Amino acid sequence: MSRARSDASSSSNPGWAARIGEMPILFPALLGIATLLAIVFALPVIARMPAHISLDYGEGWNGYWTATAMSGAPLYVKGRALTGNNYPPLSFYLNGLVGRWLVGDYIVAGRIVATLSMVAVAGLIARIVRLLGGAGRWAYAAALVFLLYNLVYLQKFAGVDNPQWLGQAFMLGGLLPLLKQNGEGLGWRACFLSDATMILGGLVKHNQFALPISVALWLAGTDRRALLRWLACAIGLAALACAVLAALYGQAIFAELLGFKRTLDPHGLRAGLGKSGCMAALVVVALLGMWRRGSDPRWGVIALYALLGFVLGALQRIGAGVYVNAHDDGLIGLCALCGVFLGTSASGVLPRPAGPQLRAALLLLLLAPILAVSPHHVTKAIGGLEELPATRAQWKLLIADVRDAPGPVYCEVLAACLWAGRPMQIDFFAYGQKLRTGTDPAPLRRLITERRAAMFVLDRAFGEKHGERRLTPDLAALIRANYRQVREVPKKVDELIPATR
Repeated sequence: MSRARSDASSSSNPGWAARIGEMPILFPALLGIATLLAIVFALPVIARMPAHISLDYGEGWNGYWTATAMSGAPLYVKGRALTGNNYPPLSFYLNGLVGRWLVGDYIVAGRIVATLSMVAVAGLIARIVRLLGGAGRWAYAAALVFLLYNLVYLQKFAGVDNPQWLGQAFMLGGLLPLLKQNGEGLGWRACFLSDATMILGGLVKHNQFALPISVALWLAGTDRRALLRWLACAIGLAALACAVLAALYGQAIFAELLGFKRTLDPHGLRAGLGKSGCMAALVVVALLGMWRRGSDPRWGVIALYALLGFVLGALQRIGAGVYVNAHDDGLIGLCALCGVFLGTSASGVLPRPAGPQLRAALLLLLLAPILAVSPHHVTKAIGGLEELPATRAQWKLLIADVRDAPGPVYCEVLAACLWAGRPMQIDFFAYGQKLRTGTDPAPLRRLITERRAAMFVLDRAFGEKHGERRLTPDLAALIRANYRQVREVPKKVDELIPATR
């Protein structure tokens, strides 16, 4: 009798037994190990979040423009010689609100917003996998793989004050209304919501093109009427956004955003191709997924996004000042595509009876590049936590020196000047690009030789890593000839004061 009841229960709920049977021990073991590694790798990111330690050149830069936005001073001015703002304004106000009302520090606020945005992108990847029919465990696996690759191979922008992840979250959020239709015709509402969200992403970072282009190409091949609706909404909303920007900031915003001249860096392309190689396992699984893909037309937009993001990411690296964040679109698209492929394979994408074991093996392939370097990165994470108190103490001394300097301070590491309450005298990167594209260096040269600056705070690590300084080599050498180093803090940040005559 009880056995009959058990059989009846099993027949009424076959999904439970099927799920247990499809989970070889390798799958939960991999998820457990990957989750533990993600926690360990995230600990230094979380621990350093409130610290007054500059993690990237852009942190001080974003902090200054956030402070400018919140003070009501002009964000965009034509013809600025020593500084420049080539980012849209939305992130400055969002970070500013968090900084003013919650944490009291604009750089720390930017780190919090960026970290939450990166987690939001992981959640959106999981949601995409679920919308396309993937199992919940594979949605989690796709999000986890995304976070691990970020914390290991693209860690330069993990927990850093930079609008990249905020822009990505808006862009990816704009894809969801188009995927919720389950292959049915897309109406005006879905197109409007998609475009409005992506336009917000463009107001955070205006060079994230891979996903909008992918959507346009996908709709062109699947639903021409939906494409016309989507394009009409996009054009209308973009025109409205430009009109609002012009009313708020005048023509200066377009001159700064569109007129910024950037030199080319062939070494960046080489670095981009190398960084793309770190995602080889993702590419292999994604290609297998396209070979065995199901009939759902929504696969197309994810595949196009993965392809364009991967290719454009490598190509964008040829521009000076473009770093690993160029690969974010490719990573997002590949993780989503792999998650959809593996998560929907129970419905026939992979052959049975090898399906469950093969899917677990493919997850192992995705995690292999992480597992291979995990001993090094675990040691690095623990070392970073141990060194943090001493590093904070050294930065505190540097910031105090900057604050107490008896004259103007020129910070290449802009966060040091911001935390010391000093103005941004020069944007080393923007001014360096202007010097390389025709700006006269004579005013800065005179300032250096006459030793009018009370202090320079320079980023020596950047020059050693990239083979050149943000300023031109002659000006970098001139600073060293006229100023002597009095302090070095971790990450090879040098404090220089005028040399004795």
